[in-house]
Amino acid sequence: MGTGGYYPKGGASEFAFSMIPIIESSGGKVLVRANVTKITVCETSGKATGVTVKKGSEEYTISAPIIISNAGAFNTFQSLLPKSVAQESYFSKLLKGKDCRHEQISNISQV
Repeated sequence: MGTGGYYPKGGASEFAFSMIPIIESSGGKVLVRANVTKITVCETSGKATGVTVKKGSEEYTISAPIIISNAGAFNTFQSLLPKSVAQESYFSKLLKGKDCRHEQISNISQV
């Protein structure tokens, strides 16, 4: 092999496409070109219960036992989660630049 960059035949999307049969054979569903508009959360437990997606002009809510966001922390906590949940999260402090651990380390180092 020579040196240089490598990429999968067909592009990076081939990684995702190769996982679809595995997900579906395990009972999962894969949606493509459907924008997630929000992550739904149980009001009593605070756990994520599904997502709402927009496909064309229709919106659908899909329930799932596990929700994984690949939108990045900023988009997930600022746009997809309900504000009440996002504001209570540790990541909310991080996004505002208020990392509690950093503040504690700073305070300790000043002593």
